[in-house]
Amino acid sequence: MPTKASITGAQGTPLGGLIGRSMQHKIVLPVCCCVAVSSVVVGAVSYYHVRASAVEKAKQPLTVKAHLMSQRLRNAYSDVARDLKMLAEMPPIQGIIRSSRNGGVDPFDGSTEELWHRRLNTIFQSALSQRPDAFQIRYIGLEDGGRELIRVDRTPSGTEIVKDEELQRKSNEPYFKLGANALPDQVVFSEVTYNREFGRRDPRDIPTIRGILTIYDQLGTRFGMLVINVDYDAMLRNAFAQMRPRKHTFIVNG
Repeated sequence: MPTKASITGAQGTPLGGLIGRSMQHKIVLPVCCCVAVSSVVVGAVSYYHVRASAVEKAKQPLTVKAHLMSQRLRNAYSDVARDLKMLAEMPPIQGIIRSSRNGGVDPFDGSTEELWHRRLNTIFQSALSQRPDAFQIRYIGLEDGGRELIRVDRTPSGTEIVKDEELQRKSNEPYFKLGANALPDQVVFSEVTYNREFGRRDPRDIPTIRGILTIYDQLGTRFGMLVINVDYDAMLRNAFAQMRPRKHTFIVNG
């Protein structure tokens, strides 16, 4: 009967050697797998951090430019609001209200309603000439279907006062309802839509945003609204021209 030390495998290999190599394989293989997985994980984490750092570094100047562009566009809106509030303080605004309610004569200083209209037309022409992206300024009453009281348009030859017989009623337009419900001293802006004349889309296809300020009489009663029509495309181009971005820039509204 063979002793324990003389036991061999089928090919004459000692069983102790086979068992040792088998144990080595069982140990080495998991260790190699762990090392490989660890290398992949460490490499992936390192790549992620390096990539994140590079992206953040690249984003910083773009973020600054985006904020500057955003502020420039906000300033464009603020400029329209400032102009509306300035116009609302002009004497003809209240003069027209007083004279229209007193048989066409202002009881305050004796100016006629026609004279107040002429004065406001001149003021509107001056204001419009200072805003290259605006193409229309109006004083609209709440009564008579939202009829325009004063209107000045920009034309290829300059500013033009619209005749009384060509003034329109705007009570069916969404921006009219927006302005009629605005709070005192609150400038509101319409959605960007194509300009409409006499209920139909303007063939010039002007994408238009309207700044609106409600006008109250001296007793706090709503009388009408001031409206500035701005060519939205021109407003954006003016902002871009000042910033001169070197990257593709996308502007997204609310």
